[in-house]
Amino acid sequence: MEHEEQSAINDRIEAMGYKIDEAISAEDYATARSLTEETIHLSAPCPGWLRGRIIRKMATIELDSGNILLSIEYLRKAIQAFPKYPDAWYQMALLNAKLENKQEALQALANAIEFGQSQALVDYRRPASKEADFAAFKSDPEFQALVDTGLPENPALNRVFEYLAMSEPMKAIKSGKKNLNEIDDLYAAYSAFEYAAEMIVRDLEEHGRYNLREYGLKSISEASEMLNEFKNELANRTGEKTETFTKFIAKRDSRKK
Repeated sequence: MEHEEQSAINDRIEAMGYKIDEAISAEDYATARSLTEETIHLSAPCPGWLRGRIIRKMATIELDSGNILLSIEYLRKAIQAFPKYPDAWYQMALLNAKLENKQEALQALANAIEFGQSQALVDYRRPASKEADFAAFKSDPEFQALVDTGLPENPALNRVFEYLAMSEPMKAIKSGKKNLNEIDDLYAAYSAFEYAAEMIVRDLEEHGRYNLREYGLKSISEASEMLNEFKNELANRTGEKTETFTKFIAKRDSRKK
């Protein structure tokens, strides 16, 4: 019975969430506030992540109404309810950046980056590096260290690395091989191909043939042959060795700790 009651509350909160969003879109902030306050009260027995999402809506209402300090206060409350709430941390970073509160902004951004990857598979480094609200910090070493993805400037090689970062090894290989003539660091490219092939082989060894279709392969041995091909290509390119791929992996792994 208790489970059914909680499920009913969750359904009601979800329905009210839609109404809140409609009121915000219509700039009917009085209605939006009233509905959100009611929903916050209703969400008291709910999990922290759900309470945090509702409180986060109040932060949006206050920001859209021009009350930036009050919006920050509601973001703090949302984070108190759900400490690993990446979107709330990112918004906190943006608002503090607007107010030129550097340390608060950078700490919030660091949390958004950490929890974005661990909780939501979202990487906030790229949008943060282009966000106008962070313009005052663009040349700051602390900010640069936070948003550095370790990705290369070459667009074709960048796409390969980004696919790896998204755990899309076959897309990384196909994209790189298709645009190989545009890549200026072939040692890094083949290092990425080898790494991607190793990911595929490990996955197939763990799950058997079930994921072959996902990779467009007919057999596990085909994946092993592909891996050996890349290993041989790398061995033939030892004179071209660069640290581009090694730095990318080190940067990515440091974000996971």
